[in-house]
Amino acid sequence: RLKRSLIGSDCDSHRTFCDGWGRCDVVKKPRVILSPQERETLIAAYQTEPYPSPYTIERLAAQLGLQISTVSNWFYNH
Repeated sequence: RLKRSLIGSDCDSHRTFCDGWGRCDVVKKPRVILSPQERETLIAAYQTEPYPSPYTIERLAAQLGLQISTVSNWFYNH
């Protein structure tokens, strides 16, 4: 902590919160909760194509109103 205070903290990052005492915490991105309809759509797409192309991932993300990274991570985890 001392080294960080001498060099300068990384509190400039938009995902970091620092209090007045120089203690910094990383703010986690909130977990995405999929609706039942979104989950059903992704499962149906997975059954058709378990390893989708980037185009398919982009199309699904646009159709469901989700971020591309969310859809990509869902396929990776599933």
